[in-house]
Amino acid sequence: MPTMQISGLASGLDTESIIQELMAIERRPVTLLETRKADLDVEYNAWGDVRTRLTSLQSPLTTLKLSFTFTAKKATSSNESILTASAGTAATPGAYTVEVTSLAKAHVVASAQGATAPEGGTFAINSQEISVSAGATLANVRDAINNAEAGVTAQLIDDRLVITSNTTGTAGTISFSDDPTTNVLEDLGVLVSGSPNTVQSAADAALTINGLDVIRSTNTITDLIEGVTINLKDTTASPVTLTVASDTEAITGAVQAFVDQYNSVMDFLATKMGKTATGEPAELFGDPTAARIQQQLKQLVTDRVAGLTASYTSLADIGITTADTSATLGFSQAGKLTIDTAKLQAALEDDPDAVAALFNSNTGTTKGVAVRLASYVDSLVKYGTGVGAGVINNKQDMISEQMKDLEDQIARWEDRLALREERLWRQFTALEQALSTMQAQGIWLSSQISSLSGVQASQTSSK
Repeated sequence: MPTMQISGLASGLDTESIIQELMAIERRPVTLLETRKADLDVEYNAWGDVRTRLTSLQSPLTTLKLSFTFTAKKATSSNESILTASAGTAATPGAYTVEVTSLAKAHVVASAQGATAPEGGTFAINSQEISVSAGATLANVRDAINNAEAGVTAQLIDDRLVITSNTTGTAGTISFSDDPTTNVLEDLGVLVSGSPNTVQSAADAALTINGLDVIRSTNTITDLIEGVTINLKDTTASPVTLTVASDTEAITGAVQAFVDQYNSVMDFLATKMGKTATGEPAELFGDPTAARIQQQLKQLVTDRVAGLTASYTSLADIGITTADTSATLGFSQAGKLTIDTAKLQAALEDDPDAVAALFNSNTGTTKGVAVRLASYVDSLVKYGTGVGAGVINNKQDMISEQMKDLEDQIARWEDRLALREERLWRQFTALEQALSTMQAQGIWLSSQISSLSGVQASQTSSK
């Protein structure tokens, strides 16, 4: 049952203010606990941000672990209006001289303008039978042909039915067989005196490459140079040079993506482990786990790869080094990587296999930089419970437990403070009641004394 509260009726004291001030003093331990809980919440979120950045590092590391990242090839044409090309990892570097004599073309046949099929009938295209009703329009015939899936495409252009082979080259020449009774195709003008009304003849692509004459049925050629796809666009007036080489730009880009994300992680860790602009400790200031992660990441990218026999056994050998950690660069630069692009390009041209091994070796105890770093990052960010969980997961679980313990302490304190406030109100209420009683007694005593004084005065005057 709530305590009846009487505030200053007898004493004139501001009881409510007094109790509030007393309770504010009593609440100091709770305030400290709440501050600590808020700090832990900030720390918990900071670790979540660390996990996000480390997770983002996994993608470029995966790219560098793949062997084909370092075997990427590119094909370059000296005249892309004549031909373009792309190269896969199986392509062999080299140069090729190409002359294009003719392009592959699809067979195209057209009907008469505005023609109809008055009697209808059944005809065949590429041995596929197609039927149309009497009085069929060009649109009706077009739809019937397309629905038959006869290896051709029918369209209406300038009120004419245009039938185009889906296959370029002479092998794609369209065959027609008319209805012997109604002569549907003759009525349409697709056939004239039994022969197709050809508006474009089927043709093969003809080209010469390094002096060899080549015929292909398509302008997209995949079986001429191993691992290279050639797209013919026009015939040549002069030879075109096709060059196949290692795609060092793609490899450099993959390495740069890794370095950028690694630096983002190191920069973030340094910021969270340092002090704010106002000189206050940041969220992970003095945290030994963060310090170990920062140090381990740096060690994994700077240590040599044991077991490699090639000339490149560390990232520094190919131009990837850590930034100077001197005071002139500031603490945030510590452990970040820089790339000497010229040195990296030279290494890729000199021995691309050795560069690849530096990143993705994974035999026995020989672990490339990307392999060992990816393994460590996974041990940090993976979710789970107990021994299966990552370092950050366990760290956040520990912080969560501390926050829960603080919440329990705060709840217990709140219960004690509620009882304390209730006790204070009882004490002050009792004081008011006592003072009120004493005041009432004083008033009564004063009135009694006044009455006695009046009686005595009356007796004296009567004498």
